[in-house]
Amino acid sequence: MNKKRLQLTVARLLALAGAAMLLHACDTRQPVALENATQLPKPLEIKAFELTDERGSSLTQDDLLDRWTLVFFGFTRCPDICPVTLQQLLTARVTLQKQGVVQVPDILFVSVDPARDTVEALASYVDSFNGELRGARAELPALRQFTGNLGIFFEQGPGPAERYQVNHSAAVLLINPRGALHAIFSAPQNVQALVHDLPIVMAAF
Repeated sequence: MNKKRLQLTVARLLALAGAAMLLHACDTRQPVALENATQLPKPLEIKAFELTDERGSSLTQDDLLDRWTLVFFGFTRCPDICPVTLQQLLTARVTLQKQGVVQVPDILFVSVDPARDTVEALASYVDSFNGELRGARAELPALRQFTGNLGIFFEQGPGPAERYQVNHSAAVLLINPRGALHAIFSAPQNVQALVHDLPIVMAAF
């Protein structure tokens, strides 16, 4: 793993978190405490991007407008963290629906393994979650631009051509209906914390 790049990524996320904490410290109101989410003091505008979804269709920043979206970066051959995290997001989503939350976030899985995660592979992976989430991919240059804007780290790890792992950030990002980065859920995820924090963060929008 490229430790320097990972440290820079962590530093950027911590800086965003620190800014949010400073804002809370300067606020005389008594906000409801969040269990895991860090809400940015000012949503981060996302630069224009174009990905390809699991159906082979274009996915751009316009597709994230007028809805809340939870974004997680991973790869379809990930043995543990990715499927566990996605299942936690899906469970939290179902729980919020049962609680009557009106604006339940969509879930977007973005592959950081463009060499192996073809559109077909992505479609099969999404289907394994009963189609309850959306998948997206991009070739490396476009992917680097998209992840770099969001402070997401990834790199190919050691291993044979078809069996290598991918080191990547495991945070979950919340995009608001204006298409901007609104909050960060640090890893590891927890269903209870997601169910607790999401309505609070979204209600403050």
